[in-house]
Amino acid sequence: MKTYIFIDASNLFYGFDIEYGWKIDYELLKKYLEKKYNAISVLYFGGIDITIGIQKNEEYFYDYSKNDTVNLEVFTRHLRCILEEDKRLSYEQNNFIKKLIQRAKFYSKLEFFGYKVFLKPVKHFGGTGLSQSKANCDVDLTIEVMKNIKLFDRAIVMSGDGDFLPLYKYMEQQGKEVFIISRTSRTAKEVRLHLASIRFIEIGTLRKQIEFIVIKSKNL
Repeated sequence: MKTYIFIDASNLFYGFDIEYGWKIDYELLKKYLEKKYNAISVLYFGGIDITIGIQKNEEYFYDYSKNDTVNLEVFTRHLRCILEEDKRLSYEQNNFIKKLIQRAKFYSKLEFFGYKVFLKPVKHFGGTGLSQSKANCDVDLTIEVMKNIKLFDRAIVMSGDGDFLPLYKYMEQQGKEVFIISRTSRTAKEVRLHLASIRFIEIGTLRKQIEFIVIKSKNL
């Protein structure tokens, strides 16, 4: 059975470490999905902050009409140029840009592992003290499901977002098997109860298969 994996990163991973007390090894996760479910494609949908917020000529422009995802190589090169050329950076700005580079490196690592990564720019709302950040990838994930629906027999959606219910119904109508791997705490009740044919798997039960283990070297 051909299986596609669709990962909604903001729903699945935000606050994961705090809730579970352990981290996910993304290389192990991909290998587990391939071995357990015969996954032939693993699509990862997440957000990345491209708002540098220093000088207007240093802003990173993202063209939604021409791109499906933020180009990590171009974006990282842009950030490094700012670090090397702009002497006006404060300590906080310098650290912020370095954190963005580290985040880009993480996504590049996912690509190295074989994930197909779709990154959407994070949007900021509100003013001082009330600002919120959001990178809703629901539409992007749904579009990729529709584009690839003839290529898989089973879809595993790693998200507990209730907004995907219409998508699940459509996939079932097309004869697709639907699984959900998610966190119970972030899974809408209607997702777990409304569609009896959907198999729900609590991601915490996969700890032995996907936990990131830090190997400490012994000093001889």
